[in-house]
Amino acid sequence: TDVLGDLIPPSAKGVGEMLGAPTHQQVEGDRETLHYRFVSDDPGAKGKALDLRLTFDVASGDLLATDARMPVGRLYLKFDRRTDSAAKSTP
Repeated sequence: TDVLGDLIPPSAKGVGEMLGAPTHQQVEGDRETLHYRFVSDDPGAKGKALDLRLTFDVASGDLLATDARMPVGRLYLKFDRRTDSAAKSTP
């Protein structure tokens, strides 16, 4: 079953508006990857970094995959490319 239902993943522009500029950005062929690295700014904190990579289709702006590496595990989600009849990505 489709656990996301009618949810439309955000576009690269929408992610940038939510999270700000990525730590690193790379375009390879028809894919753009935004890499974010979140670390605590508390010098006494014992928390570890969170690495987040979001891969988008350059032409359509569709989110293709997310890869989040957290201190306690990894979350990887892959999305199918949408057809022309599907709704556009949310801003």
